[in-house]
Amino acid sequence: MAGKEQRKADVKSPIMTHRLPRFRKDLQLFCGPEEADGAPTYNLYDPVSVKYYQVSWEESLIFKHLQPGLTGEQLISAIARVSPMRITDRQLEQFFDDAKRLHLLEVPVTSEEIGSEAERQAVNPVKWLMSNYLYFRIPLINPNLFLEKTLCFVKPLVSRFAVTAYAVLTILGLFQLVARFDEFIYTFPYFYSIQGLFLYAMAITCTKVIHEFAHAYTAKYYKVQVPTMGIAFLVMWPVLYTDVTDAWKLQKRRQRLAITVAGVASELVLAGLSTLGWALCTPGILQSVFFIVASASWISTLVVNLNPAMRFDGYYLLSDLWGVDNLQSRAFSVARWKLRQLFLGIDVPPPERIITESRVWGMVAYSIYTWVYRVFLYTAIALIIYFKFTKVLGVFLFFVEIVVFLGWPIVSELKQLAQLQPYINKNVRLSLTAFCASIVVFWFIIPLPHTMSFVAVTVPQQQQVLYVPHNAIVEKLYAHRGSHVKAGDLLVTLRSPELASEIATTLADRRIVEKEIFILGAAADESRAFLPEKKAELTALEARMEGLVRLQDRLKIYATIDGTVYTLQETLREGLSIAKDTVIGKIASMEELEIVCFVPETLVASMKYGQQIAFHIHDTVEDVTGHVVRIDPTRSSLLPYPQLGSVNHGDLPVVEGPSQEQLILVESYYAVRIHIDKKSAYPLRIGQSGVVVVEGPWRSRLVVFARFVNSILIRESSF
Repeated sequence: MAGKEQRKADVKSPIMTHRLPRFRKDLQLFCGPEEADGAPTYNLYDPVSVKYYQVSWEESLIFKHLQPGLTGEQLISAIARVSPMRITDRQLEQFFDDAKRLHLLEVPVTSEEIGSEAERQAVNPVKWLMSNYLYFRIPLINPNLFLEKTLCFVKPLVSRFAVTAYAVLTILGLFQLVARFDEFIYTFPYFYSIQGLFLYAMAITCTKVIHEFAHAYTAKYYKVQVPTMGIAFLVMWPVLYTDVTDAWKLQKRRQRLAITVAGVASELVLAGLSTLGWALCTPGILQSVFFIVASASWISTLVVNLNPAMRFDGYYLLSDLWGVDNLQSRAFSVARWKLRQLFLGIDVPPPERIITESRVWGMVAYSIYTWVYRVFLYTAIALIIYFKFTKVLGVFLFFVEIVVFLGWPIVSELKQLAQLQPYINKNVRLSLTAFCASIVVFWFIIPLPHTMSFVAVTVPQQQQVLYVPHNAIVEKLYAHRGSHVKAGDLLVTLRSPELASEIATTLADRRIVEKEIFILGAAADESRAFLPEKKAELTALEARMEGLVRLQDRLKIYATIDGTVYTLQETLREGLSIAKDTVIGKIASMEELEIVCFVPETLVASMKYGQQIAFHIHDTVEDVTGHVVRIDPTRSSLLPYPQLGSVNHGDLPVVEGPSQEQLILVESYYAVRIHIDKKSAYPLRIGQSGVVVVEGPWRSRLVVFARFVNSILIRESSF
């Protein structure tokens, strides 16, 4: 057995005994900034693909000391003679495999290999669209020569004196902004128009042009080539970009940091100067221009450019501050490694060689923030496109986001876990994660009992609404708020001069028509032919007279039920003029109350006649029991109880109708009436709001979610 193991150990990798391939002669190796632990880094530039590849110290030694005809064993020995680094055959083999995959070697290839490589790199059009619709670039100009010729004119703008002046003026502008912040904020509504949006678009465009040229001039100052400037599309939203990829050649991180910060710094200077200009100018066109530039610059800088979740300046700034190149991919790798360790107990070496605990948690926090931010951002964009532009494109974007942000990550993680299977063993963390996941799955799938709660209010079983039948004047008041009345009691006497005038006019017209009929009846000539017409006119006048008399009788308002006047217009007094249909009071029996609750359309099927409920009254610890006696067959369009509406801090979403007192329900609700049990001893008052709690049927949250999705699909399938 020992002999077999010795023979296996003597077998060397083919790369150690065969001649190594050569690197392409056009490749260039540049020194990079040092790592956090002081180790040097290098960047390998491929002019064919116009890409930079970061290589480690060991890999740079391989690139430097490779000579024609050397075997792997000879190369490792040559490196060991001039460097303390010890390279293994596995590292050497991996490096040359990666170099071959990236086409960095001078190796002959067969037509079959070319064909297989083309097939491997070929991308399905649908997959390409899903991957690239989120972000793609369109180069427009090559500004390199222009930047070289004009750099001398730009340098004075960033002299020490200029920077000091910018700082002082910006601080003054900020002081003015703080002092007049309300005025600044209240200026925004004046630009909520097509013209305002156009002005903001122009201001943002000009600001972004200055921003990108700040990057470009700073890069050119450090001898970095700027081959292209153009437009990039972020989920179909255009943004300007500047290609400063050659900044990888810079050995000092502070130089890279200067290029990154230049754009944000230019916008902050522009925002500060514009803010000061807005504060110093009198109202007019110039102040409006300063306001637009200042607000656009502050918003675009603080909300967009400094956000590290997107690949804008904030991302590269954080990357340079941490000293981590390719921050996003490396942070995501560290986050996945840490999360696997936390939840699955997988104990494998970290993807980064030397990393502190604080940096690990920083990368985890950054990764989670980026994942959540992107999901919300792209979902918001899809919703805007769906509701404001075209539903077909919105649905497509939703599908793409589900695939990109949910499908692919899950598949990728499952593949990674399959590769890590040898390291997955039974442990406390894995068991705890499995237990918690099982509970969540069961909670989501298994039908469980649940309670439902709906907003409600106490109302009288019977009530009389006192309203004015015609424009009138209060002549006499016989009752006041809180008065106990009986059916038949006179409450208010009104008089209407307008109605009295109509009655007098109608009476006079009737007398005239009666005389005309008498005259026509006595006539013997052909004028008797008008007699039927006059009789019809008399009938109409008599009917009108009866209606006016009945209306006049209604000016005396009587109680139709026994109860208490619980509402009466506060301004009501003798001699007050009141318009037609004005509600002046309400009468109800305070001992005969019931509860009205509003149930959403999706849950109304769960309500049954006779079902027991509990009514929790707001601002008390008391509960009242009752049972359902009526479920309205049609949904309520108006809300007659203002205290429940959202405009009055209630829970039901409403909008104000044509009349100020009219509240229109935004969503579909059904009114359910509940009879209060006699055993409930707590004294209720009319208008007390609260929550009705009902024991609902057993249900699965998965089924509820599926029904919700199905209802949305049915509702939105009209396109």
